[in-house]
Amino acid sequence: TWTLQGNPLFEEVVQRQEAVFIEDTQTDPRFSMIKDGDRTLKALTQEWDIRSWLMVPVLHQNQPLGMVELHYCG
Repeated sequence: TWTLQGNPLFEEVVQRQEAVFIEDTQTDPRFSMIKDGDRTLKALTQEWDIRSWLMVPVLHQNQPLGMVELHYCG
């Protein structure tokens, strides 16, 4: 189960209504700024050894219907 509430990547995609791509979770500034309250995202990244991340919103009339999410795991 992936928690979306409080997930900064999910929130960025919803806010921008466009894809978000992270080439390397080890060097991306968004991951170095993760606060203690966002440990779930960091824990998932470490547990699954996610190195790259792509999130693409599925929209209909500017309303989010879903998300296509791809990971490259080390």
